[in-house]
Amino acid sequence: MELNLFDECCQQLNTIKEKQDSITMFLIGKLEYLRGNHKEALKILKEIPVKDNFIETGECSSVLINNNVACLYHYAKKPTLSFTSIYKAIVQHQQNIVDVTKPIQAEGSLSGQPLHIIGASIKTELMFNLGISLLHARKPEEAFDCLIEAVQTYHMNPRLWLRLAECCIMTHKKSNDRDFDFKKPYIEGVVGSGKHRKIILKSQLFPDTKYSCEAVSASIPMPSLEFGSLCVRNAVLLIQNDTIDCSPSHTPINTPHKDYLFGCIQSAGAYIALCLGDPVVALKYSQELLKSDKINKVHKFLGHLYAAEALILSDKPNEAIDMLKESNAFDDIEPEIHEQLRTEQWKPDKQKSAKAVLYYNLAVALTLRGDLDKAGELLKQIWLSKIEHVSVPVHVVILALYIHLRLGQKEIAITLIKQNCPQAKR
Repeated sequence: MELNLFDECCQQLNTIKEKQDSITMFLIGKLEYLRGNHKEALKILKEIPVKDNFIETGECSSVLINNNVACLYHYAKKPTLSFTSIYKAIVQHQQNIVDVTKPIQAEGSLSGQPLHIIGASIKTELMFNLGISLLHARKPEEAFDCLIEAVQTYHMNPRLWLRLAECCIMTHKKSNDRDFDFKKPYIEGVVGSGKHRKIILKSQLFPDTKYSCEAVSASIPMPSLEFGSLCVRNAVLLIQNDTIDCSPSHTPINTPHKDYLFGCIQSAGAYIALCLGDPVVALKYSQELLKSDKINKVHKFLGHLYAAEALILSDKPNEAIDMLKESNAFDDIEPEIHEQLRTEQWKPDKQKSAKAVLYYNLAVALTLRGDLDKAGELLKQIWLSKIEHVSVPVHVVILALYIHLRLGQKEIAITLIKQNCPQAKR
């Protein structure tokens, strides 16, 4: 099975006379799972007879069934059902351990406990699976607690360190839907009345950055961006090894998956560094990402955006403009990646929306360089795409206000405020 020789597996399983044996049914279920027949695998698992033989074998069929069912629900993109099943497995497993060790502990000795029972705990593997399910269910804090327990055993797994970093990122910002929500208020307040009435705009729409002078230790295990940066550094070091430890999974990481994992790690590192206000580190991660010719279009697009933002924060708008002009913004994107963006509700999820984000960043760089007219033309293109029901970043309105005011176009700025700021009409 591990070699993906499915036809030979079927031939071997057909020679087994007792098809209703639990071990055989587990094997058939795994074979269907590996072949992508998840519904058939789920049907087989639910037909396996539950036997409580933990003391004799060190394994409990109900625990294994619930764990495997959770994995199938995970691949069916049903995270709530997944972590519910895996939680049942953990509760049952812990109860088995307690039931076995309780009489031995009463005697004050472990000598009567069979060796296969002493090493029968699979709690770490179960906690790993629970953490992944919770992360996909958008419960990053709970997922972090599970994965931080698993990483104490599987500390050489770069994918696990990446998942911990993703927990930290999601805790900081669960999604970027709000960046495209034009119902977000732009006004901090209104003072005065009549001709003396003044509108105070917000200095910052969203507190995505976390600049702080406080000393926060990155070594403290908590779902913070500081600890996330440490997780990314660990993942970067481990992904460079010739042989990658993927425990507790038994499936080795192949070259395409390694390239994809590399892109995820580098882009996560760049994002965290930008949020922490460290453009030097962010630029380093972005450049490493863009050096590779094996990453997909999404990671390359993110690499250009993050590198440009790092250059802007480093007061290098000209270099940022060149970086953004190099981006192709999802041109000729692979169909499977486009489907993944849609199903996972990633924003931007379409080529036109990605171009709107790219043009906005380019307009910011042009504004910083003083090319207000060029920046204004870009914003007009973005606004036209919004009319065509394309998701565009809400920051466009604030930037447009700034440009119109700088160009002395007061009436246009007032009209823009009235159209997009309900508070201004009161």
